[in-house]
Amino acid sequence: MGEKKDNIIRTDQPFAMNIGMVVFLVFFVYILVNVISYAIRGNLQIYEVGPISNVVQDTTYTGLILREEVVQNTPDAGYVNVYVREGTRASVGDTVCLLDEKGQYTQIISGRGTGDSSLSNDQLASLKKKLTSYRVGYRSARFSDIYDTKYSLNNQLLGYLGTENLNEIAQMGIDTSFLRGMEAEYSGVVEYYTDGKETLTEDKLTAADLDDSKYEKNLISSGSLTEKNSPAFKTITSEKWVIYLPLSAEDQAVLADQKNVTLLLHDVNLEVKASFSLIHAADDTILGRCELNDYMIQMADKRYATVSIRKSRIPSLNVTGLKIPKSSITTHDFYVVPIGYAAYGGNDTDLGFYRQTPEGTAEFITPSIYAKSENYYYLDKSALDAGTVLMKPAETPGSSAPTDSAATYTIERETTLTGVYNVNKGYALFRAVEILDENEDYYIVEAGRSYGLAIYDHILLNGNKAKDGEIVY
Repeated sequence: MGEKKDNIIRTDQPFAMNIGMVVFLVFFVYILVNVISYAIRGNLQIYEVGPISNVVQDTTYTGLILREEVVQNTPDAGYVNVYVREGTRASVGDTVCLLDEKGQYTQIISGRGTGDSSLSNDQLASLKKKLTSYRVGYRSARFSDIYDTKYSLNNQLLGYLGTENLNEIAQMGIDTSFLRGMEAEYSGVVEYYTDGKETLTEDKLTAADLDDSKYEKNLISSGSLTEKNSPAFKTITSEKWVIYLPLSAEDQAVLADQKNVTLLLHDVNLEVKASFSLIHAADDTILGRCELNDYMIQMADKRYATVSIRKSRIPSLNVTGLKIPKSSITTHDFYVVPIGYAAYGGNDTDLGFYRQTPEGTAEFITPSIYAKSENYYYLDKSALDAGTVLMKPAETPGSSAPTDSAATYTIERETTLTGVYNVNKGYALFRAVEILDENEDYYIVEAGRSYGLAIYDHILLNGNKAKDGEIVY
């Protein structure tokens, strides 16, 4: 028998793709696209929505103080000696200081020394209080204030000892007729300094008056030689006083409707309430006018005050909400549908809409709802086509299916909403926000908003680096 030949003809078989391979390829492409997208956009950062917060910040200014002040001059040249300490009240006719034409009083007091003189606990406490006030209100830009405080303490100490010194001099048999008592012509609080602003009035104010960089305070030191008709002391005759503040344009707008404000007086660490208004200065500068009827005596020795306006204490400015970074904000386009076209499906749990089919029947659909306002729902554009006709649901109890004569609404109106990308579930989901307020770095957005953000939600720090539905992690 001859050799049997192989009659099998080999042919190239076409590549057969089964369903498993298709799924694998789709999955592979999906992973590849996301990896490439992640590499291109860079590392996405996540921000946790902060608790309810407030962006209103107090503002600090240096303000000018004006009061009713009367300067009393010396009738003759001589040495002015403190008899009533500064910061205390004197009635009309009270002896405030002693004028010694030849300086004998100062020589006698210096030669006598301190003797058995001592200060009471209240007097010591008052001196310590003045030192504390200086420490609290200290500013390096006005180092010269330390000399003002030194002279003020010296005058206060001599005021405490004034009556005692006179009594002891009389007991020594020394004739005190060389001393002339200067009596208060007005009732009020006594101060031993002048600065030329005692007669300045509101209608003459300019922005330059509020600049304290060139301010000069002329101290009247006990025992100092003065010329005739030179200031000996001044009397503040009213409890009413006014602080004028050089407000920023932002604060002018924010405080325009306020009638009252709370102020923190940094110099004495005291919080006070004041009547508030905006005024035009003589040079047309807009100033904040804060009028007070209390605590004048605590600031009687100051012409300028470091003041913070407690805007956080004003209810109308106390805007609260959720704090988010400005960089997280992005925008998204939506279709707008009137609220009256929404209905619940047969299970009464899914909120959706009835779409009109080509046959004229109603089909219940549940496109994603991204936001809700008073009159509208906002639907994702990718879930519906422009021109889709929605049918208004019936109001019949037990059924919301529209009737044949139901009103219809054609989807065509679009709008853009501001929001952020929520990434709680690992993918970007747009959430609309209502901005209430802002500062340099953050927005305060409404809390409790339907389809909005909640405290501790995770959002993208850079809202413009992702798309709705995109996998984030």
